[in-house]
Amino acid sequence: ELENQGTPSSRGSHWERRVFLNEMMTASNTYRSILSGATLALLDSTGWYKVDYSVAQILPFGMGQGCKFLTTPCIDEKGKPLLDGFCNYNQRHSCTFERHAVGECFMIPDHRVVPPHFDYTKKKLATYDPFSDNCPYTIMTNYKNLRSEVRISSNSYAYGESSGPGSRCFEGNYHERYLGGNTLDNEHAACHDFECVKDETGRQQLIIHVGNSKAFCPPEGGRVSIAGYVGKIQCPVGPLFCAVEQINECSSLNYCSAAGKCWAGRCLCPRNTDPRD
Repeated sequence: ELENQGTPSSRGSHWERRVFLNEMMTASNTYRSILSGATLALLDSTGWYKVDYSVAQILPFGMGQGCKFLTTPCIDEKGKPLLDGFCNYNQRHSCTFERHAVGECFMIPDHRVVPPHFDYTKKKLATYDPFSDNCPYTIMTNYKNLRSEVRISSNSYAYGESSGPGSRCFEGNYHERYLGGNTLDNEHAACHDFECVKDETGRQQLIIHVGNSKAFCPPEGGRVSIAGYVGKIQCPVGPLFCAVEQINECSSLNYCSAAGKCWAGRCLCPRNTDPRD
């Protein structure tokens, strides 16, 4: 699907942001842009290029959601996401779709640019991205980047966080039991270490580390309780999450020290940098 928004320089000549989000050939730069097999196949099909498919990166956005990802509205009238990858603008802090950072989800009143078929909330709210078909997705902010090992949030200890290159972002309304209080209005996003292990059926099970406790996620995902904590953490679909992590294994490369690109599990580094770092 090609882009149908913007100026003549973007319409019809880039991948649709609503479908491909952070693919390198969407109409503008996004966080952690990747080069997918779709772009390589398109270049290959022209006959003008000889491509190396080994450098193709997995495109996790929309993965495993089938045709409904293309045909279902991204959010409902209350702002609740109907598809994985989009966010609830009523929740201030949430996870970026690939779970590499905590960011913000927002829509703002804009009566000039919201066509009726993209006015999902019926409130004339618009996203900041002119190419997303008005579908909100979490934008990484300076609030928290998982590459940092410093606990930035004042609630980090209450959430049992662990920030660093090997952690991922998860959402929920949980906090340590000693704090007491009501969790229903305390939806948040936080960084946690995780592991993928095979269960008794041979499928990958996701285990999220929360402080000194562990959340054992069911294969289908959903909210689970954590020993020593009030509230629950939201688990993604475990086998899919683990598959993406294994295919796009860059965390073991320290994300190329933020100096290069991680392509198919290896670093492509600029001159005078060490690919082993």
